[in-house]
Amino acid sequence: MADEDLRKQGRQVADAVAGGLGELRDGITERTAKHEDAIKDRLGKLTGFLDGQTGGRYRDKLDRARQRLSDGVGKVAERGRTTGDGSGGSGSGTSGTG
Repeated sequence: MADEDLRKQGRQVADAVAGGLGELRDGITERTAKHEDAIKDRLGKLTGFLDGQTGGRYRDKLDRARQRLSDGVGKVAERGRTTGDGSGGSGSGTSGTG
């Protein structure tokens, strides 16, 4: 009987954590949507600064990294816009990562 109780408590804890993480994810995606342009602007400034500090030696790599990060921010922001407008929420993504 004690094992069954522990399993039940474990499931309750797991469910509570999963619910909290979902709320956290939704909050992050909504804020990313709200501040998408500022985030992308700062990514550009950061990569420009790093390019200057490295004398342009890593310009191609920095440009690729900035583009990938910018694309990722755009995807997260799009999910946040979907979540924030009440039209579906966190289950509407197509990435397959859950």
